[in-house]
Amino acid sequence: EAYFCYGGQVDRVLDISRALIEVSSAEQLVQCVCSLMDQKGGVQVVRMKDRFTQPTDGGWSDFQLNIEFASPENPSSRHIAEVQIAHRHLMLVRRNMGAHEEYAVYRAQTELQEVFAEERRDVMQ
Repeated sequence: EAYFCYGGQVDRVLDISRALIEVSSAEQLVQCVCSLMDQKGGVQVVRMKDRFTQPTDGGWSDFQLNIEFASPENPSSRHIAEVQIAHRHLMLVRRNMGAHEEYAVYRAQTELQEVFAEERRDVMQ
C-alpha cells in the first residue's frame, strides 16, 4: 500500500492495525460512530470515510474511521488504527458468497496495472 498509494511513504499508511464492527441498522452505525468520536484519553479521530455514500470502485460500502492513539508513557509516540463499520448483510455477502476473494483479485489487478503504467511512463520519458 505504501508503494502503490503513497509513493513509498510508509508514514502515510493508516491501516496497519484494523478492526471491523458489524452493525444491523443505520441507527446502530450512527451510535457506533458517535461513541468512537466521543472517546477521551489520548484517542482522536484523524480521518473518516463514508463509503455508503461513495462506495469503493469494487462496490464495497462501509464507514471507516482512522483513530490515533497516544502512548500514556510517551505522548509523542502515536499509533493510527483503522476501524471499519459495516452492515451485517454486507458482511454476509463478503463472507459467504466470495465477495472478499473477488475483491482481492480485483485489487491486485488494479495495482499491477498501475505499476505497469508507471513503468511504461518511465520508459517513454
